[in-house]
Amino acid sequence: MTGPFPGCGGRIVVGVSGSLASLAALRYATALARRDAMPLLAVLVWEPPEGEALFARMPDRAWARRRRAPLPPPPPGSWSS
Repeated sequence: MTGPFPGCGGRIVVGVSGSLASLAALRYATALARRDAMPLLAVLVWEPPEGEALFARMPDRAWARRRRAPLPPPPPGSWSS
């Protein structure tokens, strides 16, 4: 691998929110992944319209339950297995 962090893993992860800056980051990550023949994982990130402060004061109970629930195992053959 000839990327910015040689020997650090097997994939490139980039967060995308739809902003111009995140789209530029996605474009850069895509170029790195192609150049180094590595898988690319684009993660959609989102912030509540009211912001984190309101969510911290009045969390949605359904989301809080999901957050505390254990994650299911990854499917066979997925990138994390």
